[in-house]
Amino acid sequence: MADEHTHQTAADVEHELQSAREDLDQTLHEIEIRLTPSHIAHETRHYAEQKLVAVRDLALRRPMVTLLAAIAAGYLVGMNARHRGNGLG
Repeated sequence: MADEHTHQTAADVEHELQSAREDLDQTLHEIEIRLTPSHIAHETRHYAEQKLVAVRDLALRRPMVTLLAAIAAGYLVGMNARHRGNGLG
């Protein structure tokens, strides 16, 4: 038996469908904006700026660790260049 409280009219169903369509349209619009090249570039730039600030803060707090990490990174880059035959090392 159908419960009277769950019985919906065609207008109720149509209203729910319209509401769902509007929600979907809004979601698709937000996705469209987030996938534009300018938005992606802005987000990437913001992320990179945050990471650079974090690295700078670490370098200021721990200069010896930063120096050793830079030396190790330089060594690895040099070894990679030598391995590839670029003649940099």
